[in-house]
Amino acid sequence: MRDHCARAGRPYRAVPVLLLTLCLLVTGCGAVSFRPGPAADRVWEHDDDLGSVTVYRVDRRGDLHPAATGAALRMWQMFRRVLTPAYTAQVISGYRVGDAPTSDTLAYVTADTDDPGRWTLAANAAIADDRDLLLETFIHEYAHIRSLQPSQYDDAGTRCRTVDLSDGCLRPGAALTQFDEQFWSHYTNAPGPENDDADRARRFYQRHEDDFVSDYAATNVVEDYAESFAAFVLEDKPEGDSVIARKLRFFWDRRDDVSIRDRIRREFGL
Repeated sequence: MRDHCARAGRPYRAVPVLLLTLCLLVTGCGAVSFRPGPAADRVWEHDDDLGSVTVYRVDRRGDLHPAATGAALRMWQMFRRVLTPAYTAQVISGYRVGDAPTSDTLAYVTADTDDPGRWTLAANAAIADDRDLLLETFIHEYAHIRSLQPSQYDDAGTRCRTVDLSDGCLRPGAALTQFDEQFWSHYTNAPGPENDDADRARRFYQRHEDDFVSDYAATNVVEDYAESFAAFVLEDKPEGDSVIARKLRFFWDRRDDVSIRDRIRREFGL
């Protein structure tokens, strides 16, 4: 099982909005604790990136248990608006909230191994009042959830000829497979699809910096896809024939992605 994490963004090239960087890593949780008093029904766990996190269960209607308040509730409400309440209820099974101002982790989603197709969202309440950054974060996570759903994996055969991830091999028609074929297959020195070696990513980016919306997008194709999707949603349609422009037009050529872009922009008055 992999976590798909959003970290503090860097300014990306060619378009003026701040994108989030994504990393693939495995995180662990510590002991569960219960706190007495009015919030005795709440459960806290240790998170390697966010410190002490409050744990919520998400039911099939998309409601939180126990009920959230304050920053946790505001972030959850924005996340539901990005995904739509119906899709959130369909794909999210858990929610974790920490408040870690010194952490560069903004949010992450973890696939639920016991319930394929459902995920746990973790979010850093330190950015709860930064509307723009929070919106970018959740669009980024949305890209991961959509591109890595079980329907995107190929169960046939034992040899992967597309994007080989720890959770399986993506099917030939998957959006991430097509993105990989168009923008990553020609590299002879590209990091693997689950690379999380920052030094290797930096060296690769330095050789191909004109190809990426951010330096961190060069870490692997999964992160490049998500960062490019966020730029597609937040920016105008690009002109020219640069690699970055062609990456963003990749989504413009997909009717479902354009519909999602239009809906999010209407929802948030962009």
